[in-house]
Amino acid sequence: MLVLFNDGKIESVEGSDVLRLTPPEVFQQAYDIHARQFAKDVASITETLTIGPPSRHQR
Repeated sequence: MLVLFNDGKIESVEGSDVLRLTPPEVFQQAYDIHARQFAKDVASITETLTIGPPSRHQR
């Protein structure tokens, strides 16, 4: 679940952060997958990954 408020700032929620920061048990409940296996599968994601223009274009 995402809760967003409009405060005039452009922000994003990166998929890599959703995968690495959401407890595996949430994915187990939502998608009927094994939490331990999911945790192993995403363990290599250790930082935010942004796919897009170079950072000089960000606001």
